[in-house]
Amino acid sequence: MGNPEYQGGRVHISLYNLIIEIEQDKAYPDQITDMSNRALMLFMSAIQTCKDAGLDIRQFDFEEEDDE
Repeated sequence: MGNPEYQGGRVHISLYNLIIEIEQDKAYPDQITDMSNRALMLFMSAIQTCKDAGLDIRQFDFEEEDDE
């Protein structure tokens, strides 16, 4: 029943400098659908937020904001 060495799940979606990543330790294989859906919803929300704010994700470095 499943792989005993399975340590977790990870979903990674990226487009230019916008990256959405969700990780979970010791996830069960059936949770990957939920994780994928959550990552997609976060990604779509981030795209809309950037669009509303007039940000160009092709040239914007999101990590620069952390330097404050």
